[in-house]
Amino acid sequence: MILTEMKQDLYYVLCYTRLPINEDIYSPKLAYSMHLAYSEDGVHFNELNHNSGVLFAKSTDNPDGTLNAKSLKNPYIFTMADGSFGVVAVRTEADGLEEMHSKGSVLFFITEDFLQYKEMGLIPLKDDTYVNEVKCRYDVSQKKYIIHWSDTEGKYYQNVVTDIKQFTKISKAEQAEPFILDKTITDIEGIVLGNVIQIPKKVAYRLINRLTVPQNIKIEVPSKIEVSSEDSLKKVKAVAVYSDGTRAEKRIDWDTSMIDWNKTGVYTVCGNIHQEHYAFPVAINRADPCIGKWKGKYYFIATNDADNNHTLNIREADNIPDLVDAKEVKILDTTMYEHLGNLLWAPEFHIIGDDLYIFHAGTPGAFEKEQSHVMKLKTGGNPVIATDWIMPERVMKKDGSYLYGEAGITLDMTCFEQNGSIYVIWAQRQFFPVDQGSWLYIAKVDARKPWMLITDPVLLSRPEYGWENNHTFVEEGPFALITDKKIFVTFSGAMVDTTYTVGLLSADKDADLLDPANWMKENYPILTSRSVIGEYGPGHNAFVMDEDGTYWNTYHARAGANQPRSAGIRRVHFDIDGYPVLDLIEEKDLDISLAKVSATVIVNHATAIRQNYKAAVCEEQKGTLTEVSYSVRNYINQSRQLVTNQSISEEEAGRKTVLGEEIIKKCAVYLPAGYDEADKSTKYNVLYLLHGVGGNRYEWSAGNEKHDGYNVICNLFDNLIKNGDIEPLIVIFTEGRSAYDWEDTSFNIDGTNMLGFYYFDYELRYDLIPFIEAKFNTYANIADNTEADISYNRLHRAIGGLSMGGMQSLNLGLGGYRCDSAAYTNREPKWSNGLDTTVEVVGMVDLFAFVGAFSNAPTSSDGEHLGSSIAANGHKLELLYITCGDADGIAYQDGFSKAVKGLANAAGNKIGDSYSVLIKGGVHDHNVWYNGAYNFSRLCFRASYGLMRTYEISI
Repeated sequence: MILTEMKQDLYYVLCYTRLPINEDIYSPKLAYSMHLAYSEDGVHFNELNHNSGVLFAKSTDNPDGTLNAKSLKNPYIFTMADGSFGVVAVRTEADGLEEMHSKGSVLFFITEDFLQYKEMGLIPLKDDTYVNEVKCRYDVSQKKYIIHWSDTEGKYYQNVVTDIKQFTKISKAEQAEPFILDKTITDIEGIVLGNVIQIPKKVAYRLINRLTVPQNIKIEVPSKIEVSSEDSLKKVKAVAVYSDGTRAEKRIDWDTSMIDWNKTGVYTVCGNIHQEHYAFPVAINRADPCIGKWKGKYYFIATNDADNNHTLNIREADNIPDLVDAKEVKILDTTMYEHLGNLLWAPEFHIIGDDLYIFHAGTPGAFEKEQSHVMKLKTGGNPVIATDWIMPERVMKKDGSYLYGEAGITLDMTCFEQNGSIYVIWAQRQFFPVDQGSWLYIAKVDARKPWMLITDPVLLSRPEYGWENNHTFVEEGPFALITDKKIFVTFSGAMVDTTYTVGLLSADKDADLLDPANWMKENYPILTSRSVIGEYGPGHNAFVMDEDGTYWNTYHARAGANQPRSAGIRRVHFDIDGYPVLDLIEEKDLDISLAKVSATVIVNHATAIRQNYKAAVCEEQKGTLTEVSYSVRNYINQSRQLVTNQSISEEEAGRKTVLGEEIIKKCAVYLPAGYDEADKSTKYNVLYLLHGVGGNRYEWSAGNEKHDGYNVICNLFDNLIKNGDIEPLIVIFTEGRSAYDWEDTSFNIDGTNMLGFYYFDYELRYDLIPFIEAKFNTYANIADNTEADISYNRLHRAIGGLSMGGMQSLNLGLGGYRCDSAAYTNREPKWSNGLDTTVEVVGMVDLFAFVGAFSNAPTSSDGEHLGSSIAANGHKLELLYITCGDADGIAYQDGFSKAVKGLANAAGNKIGDSYSVLIKGGVHDHNVWYNGAYNFSRLCFRASYGLMRTYEISI
């Protein structure tokens, strides 16, 4: 089933446990957990999560700090009164035997999505007998939960409770009629049946997509590609679409042998979707692998199992694939330093400031003295030269004492930067007076001396679930993966054998990371021996980004149950919620039958408007220009407050936010020839064009010239569509003042109409775009807001503007500054016109993948700031097109030049095409703006072509 095509309103979910299959394959700690399967018809069920558990019972605590592992049996899922879901199950000892402390009770969980669960505790039913099977339902007529259960002696009971979360208010057990759970026939391996319920499509969609490995179902490549050089064509990316609706960019290996790059021409070019191939293993006897990038080269390092962990060796290459066969060079061994005489473990590369470090563990001799160390590369040093590394420093606490003394060990320390602070997470194991197992801790360190903690260690996580305390109680090997929305930390659990697994912690980027309550731990592992056939005990992974912006996971596993630990490499995919997918194998990552692609390549070295494109087309090919009204609830009122119906903080807005009445605004809309409101199957891209400081929705169409009696801007779009330069699109000519007096076109620095220009983003996001996408037949639908939907929608919207509208496209679109009159900021104005900057804008790169600015106004933010905002955004800006005339006395120096300087470099790999087009002799008029709209629209709504040259053209 293609999961994006789920059409039913309800789906079936089956819960179950499994029969154990010896300790090495599927031990009781794994089998005695809740598993899930789904069905469309309630008869044919498909296992989820590789037929592995998704809900595990937490361990319990002993007075000495050790943990008691627990398991669960006979889970039962039910719908709760508020529409969420509950799970009741029998808690057992780890091996599935009766557990004394759970006598007469059932373990209760709540969940909204069957992905994350909250363990509420034991519900007491009857304290003199053990529960065998249990079922629960909410009786709507009684407004009570009825818990029906049997004990191990074959007797049946019933308890009733109004609020199932209030354990103390449950009724006494009363004898009840026997019950038999419905038994579904299924061939799922090892299944011990639970029950089946129906869940809504929305819940089923997330559940199935999150717990099913996606597979490539389509490749998208633009049918027409307009470029100027071979380098720019090489940077055109295909988009791989997956069964869950997620997408990933892929490089294309083009055959360009027939192209003459010195001439303008049109060619049909074929290519193959590029895919790196990493056969497992890539390095035998190399565990805990890590790849780092330093000064344009890639480096590989790992624990060396071949010599019993007595050396650390580095490989160097220009790219990740070449590391596989690169020569190893020793940089550290157990003879170099007295305090590191044995067990050199888990090395990782980390860049802090301008320095390269290797975090690793080592001991003078015995395993019980293993401790975390940090080794720094000398300034100007070469990573593959041993003598260029400074002696490793043992990690210390903020008081100058060692991180951990004689009571145990520390190892697997990792490092990451967030919000200006450097954090470390490490594994710490107490051996004396009792072995508590390995736990994860977090702290901040000194950026100049990262072996020195500057905060106290904080306990982050313990091995409380069966999958992470299998054969031993261990959490270790943490590593951070930071995306635009989350900080993910993967870690490994259980014994380093076939039961080794990868778990996941996550936190919001702006959270207090030293507060454990801000971290969410997944109840189930995300990579196990069942994830990829032939890879046993995967774990201790690290992440690296390549030159294309693709994340790769390095990990170790075993090619057989008794084979050595060996390194592997696999691409990191991101699921519908933006969570990492570590088990997308190459065959599912790219369907080889879709790998061959072709496109029409237009080699074009000119950007002047083509001859006759300003002239009117014939009647049947003409688009229409209409006017529509829409309500606005986000605008500046007479008191200079932001009226909003959204949860926008005053800190973000830079002014007081209030509720208020809606206002009615208007915009002009260009609809292409053939647009049919009733034809819902034909969808359109949308381009939003913004006007200047003295203009309105008709400034674009009321230029200083007309051809054949028609507006030039409409003629341009008609001709571009007629000649196949662009797909038919909808163009919105906006009213860019988000203010109660939006119709006031006067130039008044102190006016609310001027202030409204700097708050148009809220109107766009919350009022205009929802209106347009509800009224017209557009590809994008802002009401669809999963990660996959957002990524899809933004590829079908573009925004551009002239003069003041160009400033809005940059400042509001990319993330610059808002402005206000200096009379209200009470500071010296930043510009001679009396305006001053106020607060930073979040930006709208999540809404628009294509941004254009034509003669952008002087209040545009500087390029380095705009580029940094793009780089910090989770979405790639596919196209930035900025143009200006070199004779423009208003915008050239203070607007255009300032905005383009340093922007592309600061944006890094978060920008695709970056055009800065300087028009010789161009002034601040419609000739430049028409040229900008003409070229911008030709480049929108297609794959990015890479960083382009700066064009200088004459019109």
